[in-house]
Amino acid sequence: MISIHAGICYGAAMGNQTYQKRQKELARSQKKKDKAARRMQRKTEKVKGGPPLEDDPMTGDRMTADPSLQGSPAV
Repeated sequence: MISIHAGICYGAAMGNQTYQKRQKELARSQKKKDKAARRMQRKTEKVKGGPPLEDDPMTGDRMTADPSLQGSPAV
């Protein structure tokens, strides 16, 4: 059986082991592309939202990411 994949003809001249290796390389390449796309997606989402807010463990109050925006503490 002859199959054509990405412009390459795989037929009797190519052994089963070589075909399997090529399939493995293609799968690895696709996985790498998918992972890079997920990284870019997370990066754009992270930039949109800004830095996360943190909880103050002592009071349980939410703190802003920039201490200058908190104001002065009541004495």
